[in-house]
Amino acid sequence: MADNIASLYNALSTNEHFSTKDGDFKMNTPGSYRIARVYLDKQFLSFKYEELRNLAYIMYMIQNQMTFYTAAMTDVIAYIDTAHDSVTFVEPPSTANKSINYYQLFEEIKYVLSLNTYSVHVCACVF
Repeated sequence: MADNIASLYNALSTNEHFSTKDGDFKMNTPGSYRIARVYLDKQFLSFKYEELRNLAYIMYMIQNQMTFYTAAMTDVIAYIDTAHDSVTFVEPPSTANKSINYYQLFEEIKYVLSLNTYSVHVCACVF
């Protein structure tokens, strides 16, 4: 989506047709109504011109955040494996990702494990 959102916005602003598809995900400008549609399988969201412009402006922030999440995932899983049995805060290793709030993560681990309904590995996916 991030790769094509600018092209979709430009097509909408010039009232041109645009269509792209990747498996069950597709985006297009369905007509001259100055709306864009984003589909996942048979369900879709419609965006007005102004809404799509705002989405295009913030897309780089969303991509940046996803990069941080992806980079932090292995450190989060490693920290959960280390800290899940502890009753007091466990300091992360000095090489751990600095974007993670380990104090908050530790409290979340304790809370989720206190529910006795989730395994540690499910917890790792939530964070």
